[in-house]
Order: sequence, then structure tokens, then C-alpha cells
Amino acid sequence: MKLQQRFLEELKKSSNQKNIFADEIAALLQISPDSAYRRMRGETVLALEEVQKLCNHYRVSIDSMLTPTPEMVVFRRRTIGYEGYTILDWLKSLMRNLEKMTLAREKNILHSGKEIPLLYYFQSREMAAFKIFFWMKSMFSDSTFQAEKFRMSLIPKEYLDVVDKVWEYYSSIDSTEIWTEDSVN
Repeated sequence: MKLQQRFLEELKKSSNQKNIFADEIAALLQISPDSAYRRMRGETVLALEEVQKLCNHYRVSIDSMLTPTPEMVVFRRRTIGYEGYTILDWLKSLMRNLEKMTLAREKNILHSGKEIPLLYYFQSREMAAFKIFFWMKSMFSDSTFQAEKFRMSLIPKEYLDVVDKVWEYYSSIDSTEIWTEDSVN
């Protein structure tokens, strides 16, 4: 299968309307459905501007399709609370990205910061649950947590199961950490 056809097949997987994907492409690119089908069959080459529009709409990286190797890891910054993106979505995304990193032949995580690496809190379910509680209550002002005091039962098991996998992947990857005298303060 040609690169353009593979590209469009990957986009189709991201589409909410798989059964009318050609119509969706036609609307996005402001072309006729027939023109969309010609692009999907590889008879007409996509222009770079069209590729950019499609990547932006479907939120995919062209890099990951041009160089699909275990050495390539593509990251996306998403904001918790924006467009329905939850802390569980973030945890799952982190888990998937770390899982991809474990597949690379050569890998190393470099951490340099004033605090201990964030994922250290995930070594323990209790500490992870407390951090999630703290984030939800203070940073994201989630009304569910505002009048509550911390208790493990407030954090769904699904969150903690994902946290366990995050820690498993993270701890299996070599890392270089640069700490300061103030890191543990």
C-alpha cells in the first residue's frame, strides 16, 4: 500500500464517521466526494496543505507515519479539563507513551528539575492516590473533591491500575536525573 493510502487509512481509524469518511475528507478539504475518493485510492496526490489540514483535524503527527519505527516516539501536550480531557485520559496517554518507549533499542529519560521526578509518586498506590486527589482538588478544582479529606476510596481503582502500569514502564527505562539540594524540599 502506498504511503498516501496508509496515511488516509490511519486517519480513518481516528474518524468518528468511518462509514462516510470520504464525505468527511471532502468537506475538510473543500473538494468533491469524487476527488476525495481519488485521493484515497492514490490516483490524486495530496497537497502538503491538505496533509496539514488533515493532520490538524485528526490530531495525528505526520512524523509517526513517515517514520514508523520503535525508535520514534511522538508526544502531544493536552490540557486536563480542556475539551473533556480528564486526568484518566492523561494517565492512559502517559502509559501508552512510556510503553512505546520501552520498545526502542536505545532509550533514556533525562530529568532535570527542582522537584523529584513526578512519576516517583507512582511507586506506591497510596502516594499516587494522594497526588491524584491533590491535583483534582487544588489544580483542577474538581467539585467532587472540594469538601473532601483524602481517603483512598475517592480514587477509582481504574486510575490506580493505570498508575501501576505507568510505574512499571517508567522504572524499566534507564534514566538520568539531575537533582539539586532543594529537590526534596
